[in-house]
Amino acid sequence: NYLSANCVSDYLIVTANYDCLMEKALDALNVPFAAVTMLRSDGKIHVRFCDTLSNLKDQNPPTYPNHFTLQRRNPLVLLYKIHACLHEQYQSSQDSVVISDEDYVRYLSRMADNNGVVPAAVKTIMSRKPCLFLGYSLNDWNVRSIFQKITETRGDDFDVKDYSVTFRLSRFEEAYCERKKIDVLKTDLASFVKLVEAKRPTAA
Repeated sequence: NYLSANCVSDYLIVTANYDCLMEKALDALNVPFAAVTMLRSDGKIHVRFCDTLSNLKDQNPPTYPNHFTLQRRNPLVLLYKIHACLHEQYQSSQDSVVISDEDYVRYLSRMADNNGVVPAAVKTIMSRKPCLFLGYSLNDWNVRSIFQKITETRGDDFDVKDYSVTFRLSRFEEAYCERKKIDVLKTDLASFVKLVEAKRPTAA
């Protein structure tokens, strides 16, 4: 597998989806991953490793977001599920699924407290790498609030562009992307994937 063989640093995926399709896709490609999400029951970040890294669970107990670092020896995919996860491991009383207006307000209010919402390990990666928005609407204030938090940590010498792949933009999104200097690739995701596949190096 190209990703697992050539990855020299952690690869970050941020998703608002609750399902586990991303984890299944990574498993199918034999790509090591750690899925992290915050539970409503304790406000801490919980980690769920792929089967090949299950031995790391005890080294990574639940921790408040602002203090969360990932203990491991080799690079992996860090999958941050911002709106929680419906994996069977989590009971309904533990979830932090963000669906209702009240859930969104609670989520946003936690951004301002001392424990935070975005895991420190996620902020570290995002502060030094560009963002590629796939399937996100930048009309979503929750996505914009996280992006704002991340860009605030970037140094003045950060000069790598962020990109958004979308078929169409609202007038608000166009203005937002221009203000935030996000380059827009106006295409559907299926066409974008084909272009990426065509550019991917082939095995010798």
